[in-house]
Amino acid sequence: MQPNFKLAGAIALIIFLLAACGVPQGTTPSGQATSSPAAEGGAAAPAAEPTAVPDVLGSGPIKLVIWHRWEGRYYKAIQQIFADYAIKNNLQIELLLVPDVANKAQLAIPSGQGPDIIAWVNDRIGDSALQQIIQPLDDYGVNQEYLRANFAPVAADAMIYRDNVYGIP
Repeated sequence: MQPNFKLAGAIALIIFLLAACGVPQGTTPSGQATSSPAAEGGAAAPAAEPTAVPDVLGSGPIKLVIWHRWEGRYYKAIQQIFADYAIKNNLQIELLLVPDVANKAQLAIPSGQGPDIIAWVNDRIGDSALQQIIQPLDDYGVNQEYLRANFAPVAADAMIYRDNVYGIP
């Protein structure tokens, strides 16, 4: 079965819309700092290791893996959106809570162990694009014209690096 790039683009749109409101990495929804095994003197977890069992939504033939840092009530709302989307579109979405998602993605993706989609803030776009950790969305229907027609200029500009779109506000 051929990948459905429009479907992947729609999923990316939802992800990045929701990611803009996410909980900062290293904190809980209440703003408390979290710690990692390395910070507590233990060994750091492997790049692709989740902190919990992934939530698998839907049961279709196409599987999208999404790494994120959503927690609490915010996550429950996102989980329901993705569950509805997965059922409606006959696909499987695996939501994986990954601490320090940005740094772990930089380690996992080059070795072929990364996710299909990463939900994070836009301050990592430039270096991630240069390292080819993320790919431009222009060929998937998410281009500058789309961003400028649907988002405030400052939000659209934050997703563009070197004339390519790398995310959705």
